Amino acid sequence: MRPRLVIVFLLLVLTPLALLAWLGVKSAKDERRQVSERFRQVFDGQLADIETLIGKSVGELERQLYATSDIRIPTAENIRKIIRRERLARQIFIVGADGGFLHPLISEKSTRQEREFFERTRSIWDSGVRFGERGEAGKDRSAGKVAQYSQTRRPTDPVQQFNLQQAEVQTLNAAPISRQELAPLSDPASGWHSWFWGDGLNLLYWRQPFPGGPVVGIEVERMVLLSDIVAALPTETGIGSGRMVLADARGKPIYQWGDYEQGDGELPLAERRLGAPLEMWRLRYFSKNNPGSGPLRAGTLTGLFGGLTAAGAALLGLAMYFYRENSREMRAAEQKVSFVNQVSHELRTPLTNIRLYAELAGEKIEQDADPGLRKCLGIVSAESNRLGRLIGNVLTFAKRDRDTALRLAAGDVDEVIKSTVEHFRPALENAGMEVRIALSCAGDCKLDADALEQILANLFSNAEKYASSGELLFVSSCRRGQNTEIRVEDRGPGVAKAFRKHVFEAFARLGDELTEAVSGTGIGLSIARDLARQHGGDLRIEDSKEGKGCCFVLSLAAPEVES
Repeated sequence: MRPRLVIVFLLLVLTPLALLAWLGVKSAKDERRQVSERFRQVFDGQLADIETLIGKSVGELERQLYATSDIRIPTAENIRKIIRRERLARQIFIVGADGGFLHPLISEKSTRQEREFFERTRSIWDSGVRFGERGEAGKDRSAGKVAQYSQTRRPTDPVQQFNLQQAEVQTLNAAPISRQELAPLSDPASGWHSWFWGDGLNLLYWRQPFPGGPVVGIEVERMVLLSDIVAALPTETGIGSGRMVLADARGKPIYQWGDYEQGDGELPLAERRLGAPLEMWRLRYFSKNNPGSGPLRAGTLTGLFGGLTAAGAALLGLAMYFYRENSREMRAAEQKVSFVNQVSHELRTPLTNIRLYAELAGEKIEQDADPGLRKCLGIVSAESNRLGRLIGNVLTFAKRDRDTALRLAAGDVDEVIKSTVEHFRPALENAGMEVRIALSCAGDCKLDADALEQILANLFSNAEKYASSGELLFVSSCRRGQNTEIRVEDRGPGVAKAFRKHVFEAFARLGDELTEAVSGTGIGLSIARDLARQHGGDLRIEDSKEGKGCCFVLSLAAPEVES
């Protein structure tokens, strides 16, 4: 097998295999991705359930804080008792309508816990955050800056300060809210505020009993909040071997459960942000068995490799089968071509003798001999010439794929044209065609006279077969620089433009009523154009100048020979 065929067969086998491998891997990865997405949805749903539990726990804590903020007698001693009694309250503060603190106050009577409260919350008051509604219309809920904890905006006179506190206490008690009439959690007059201090997130809960009035706030005890939330969490993941993690804003685990130990830097399979006021915390799920990550499993690769092997064997078998069949057909075709060549060569010798003796017999017959005998000898001579041309075409076509060199020599183009026309004149005139010539290439030039004669013979033979109805064949020659141009024009039915590119193809025959009854091998024009191109020119077809018929234009590279 030739190397080029080996490459072609390898491409025929390997290209489909590569495509199948790519499709198989892509299909496996797509399937894994879909499985991973379904698992992620399951994990996310589980995290959503955990988030719901945490939300319920926070809601219960909020109800407790709401009830705690319902202070009937807001004196400093009473507030301190409430702080000692309520496990969620780390500190309680009250901000008056003017933005100043009613409790706690920085004074000699302040406790250490109250002074520490101002230190922990300094960033809140310095940032300008304001809780509750402000103003008569109750629309300005965030304008201005809360008075600093130093209370510089409040009266310095003890009597005036006491009177102001008593007035605001009466204001707080003006519209008391009982514990049985708790507002809903979506009450716009209450809310949460988070800030960072120390080692994590801290929370404030605030409530404004009525628009424009004082704001009661509670600093939530962080450890109590965490313990209540953790108490509401399950101890098992519920979805196989894995681990759930409740992480803070820094990604540090607050609480985790499950039998899987995740590695450092390991990404979670699913992650969900908690709702307010814990929106900076995350729920994460880790698992050892991630169905959508890692390399393809050995079973998948084995199945894929087995399928590719089977497909490769099938493709290789088909390729070898087609190769054997094609080789057998090629051998049969070569044998036929070789047989035709041998037969053609064998026919040339007796045909030459037939032509020779027919010409000798014609010369020896006296002028007054039987006209019928002379006609018969003419037919024998003409048909032997025709058979010689057919054999020549067959041999030329058989050698077209080989490197056959033209035999260039000095010759006269016009003489070759005249000689060929004279050979065909009897046949053309017998077909009712008049032959006219207009030659202007006299003089020797470099050409292969046999190739030119064979080209012209094919053109004249086609005119005899297909254009005899036009009753005219016009042959002309002219020189264009170093090239010679020969035009063979007829007045026959012509060739449609749509079929002109096909007439030069081997074994091509136009199937219409004008050619169905005409015999021929279909290789004449193909051979003529090949010979013209070997001669440095070309053969093309054009419309006739008279508007009827067709014109074959032959160009040859035939430079003049200097004498």
